Amino acid sequence: MKQRAATLFCLAALLLFIVYAGYVFAALALGDPDTAFIVAIGQWILERGLLPSADTFSWTIAPNTPYICYQWLSAVVYAGAYNIAGPAGVIVCGGSLVFVALVAAPLLASMCLRLPAWIVTPIIYLLFSACSFRLPARPELFSYAFISCGLSAYLCYTAWLSRTRQTPLFTIRSWAIAWLGIFTAFVFWANLHTGFVIGFSLLALLFLSTLCITSLDVVIKRNVLAIFTGISFVMIHLAVLINANGLGLFLYLPRLFFMRSNRLNVEQMPIALGQLLDDQFWAFTILVLAMLGCLIAAGLAAWRAHKAKIDAPETTVLWPALWGLYLHACLMIAAALFCRRLVPFAALEAVFCTIGSLWVILSGRSILQDMEGAGRKSARNAWILTCFAGLAFMVGIALDCGTSRLALPNTTMTLGDLEPALSFIQKERPVRDAMQGRLFNDAQFGDLVMLRFKGDIPVAMDTRFDLYGDDLVMHYWQIANARGSFREDLDKEKIQWLFFPPQAPIVSKLALDPDFEVVFRDAGAVILLRKH
Repeated sequence: MKQRAATLFCLAALLLFIVYAGYVFAALALGDPDTAFIVAIGQWILERGLLPSADTFSWTIAPNTPYICYQWLSAVVYAGAYNIAGPAGVIVCGGSLVFVALVAAPLLASMCLRLPAWIVTPIIYLLFSACSFRLPARPELFSYAFISCGLSAYLCYTAWLSRTRQTPLFTIRSWAIAWLGIFTAFVFWANLHTGFVIGFSLLALLFLSTLCITSLDVVIKRNVLAIFTGISFVMIHLAVLINANGLGLFLYLPRLFFMRSNRLNVEQMPIALGQLLDDQFWAFTILVLAMLGCLIAAGLAAWRAHKAKIDAPETTVLWPALWGLYLHACLMIAAALFCRRLVPFAALEAVFCTIGSLWVILSGRSILQDMEGAGRKSARNAWILTCFAGLAFMVGIALDCGTSRLALPNTTMTLGDLEPALSFIQKERPVRDAMQGRLFNDAQFGDLVMLRFKGDIPVAMDTRFDLYGDDLVMHYWQIANARGSFREDLDKEKIQWLFFPPQAPIVSKLALDPDFEVVFRDAGAVILLRKH
């Protein structure tokens, strides 16, 4: 009776936290200006029914420069949601992905492995907290969902394999279903976000670790799993080639991932040792420590079972199947320490490592829920709880949307309210000759200009830094920060007006320049025009 009451209490606490998580996500979802340019590109595609072959939003990109629109499908999805319901549609679209990735998939995996509620609740809490600093409505949310669903399915599959010892993927029908699912997922993923590269490497290690399950019959292991794995690799290679850019996407990825100017981007900077316990990364640090602790404990449990010659399915099937996931998670954690944008990916893998290891550690103890005769009931309860959790998450989103002024993007500590400045541009540009000329703008402001004016006002820079390239980005950075011969560069580029935040170094310099005048200033933005 006490155990049932404790379970209900933990589940109630989990649902309350999920309501709060939905509210927090809705407050953060539109805080990144990148969402604006993603929606702008998606609208361009929807209006014309084709993909852009060259950039039409910037005057600094040469007209013949090929445009690799590598996340076009996610741009179309977000633009469709925006066209239907405005900023609220973008929040609901992104919130659905976040719920699947950070709540539904880990919850289903935990219940499939029959972990108790008092363990599941803090896992979900820590996972959301670890990812909360990086949850804007952007294409990577699709990658979070794909990785989380894939790892959840993998844990559930290996758990079933460990309980039944049945031949995996025995029939041609089951093979075809699995291949079709994997192929379709990677076709969509390759057109949604470049995170498919992470999924590709992860799936490779998971397949290889599955072949290490030695308790299965040798013939079954070699003839079934090996054949399935080999054909799956071929199908994945074919799937990722079905994208709008073909092989050009893969030739473009090194430029995207390894630009020198990435070091200027805060979200791609490394995590300093002293930051591991600050507000952004404390939950990630706890998850990593929990994963390492569970790795050691599960390894000891498997070693004791092997030494005692106990053929326990948790240690002879599930434990070897986790090796690839642990290896990939450790690599992702190391990568996240050098590039904080990868923290959510590493946190997801750490959580699923922890979930699998806990089943190995707790196997055979009374702490686990009853395994016998409860399969269908447990599956039904898992789906019912997931539906309630989804409803709770949407309630949280509705609470924020109903009490906040929604805008794309929302006002944040680093980005002021730009609506007055954009309205000024819309009103004054037709009657001011200088505003018909070239604009030099803040990169984040460029995203909003793209969305608001749909290419009618070409920008000098926006946050698609990979499109502009290292040389152009670094040259822009020098001018925007009033470094070197920035004044001569403005004349050389025939800049007629500027659009920057008040604290930008170039604003303080040009405010004293007799050739420029301030025509608009508020707490969010400054607009300067060339007088002659």
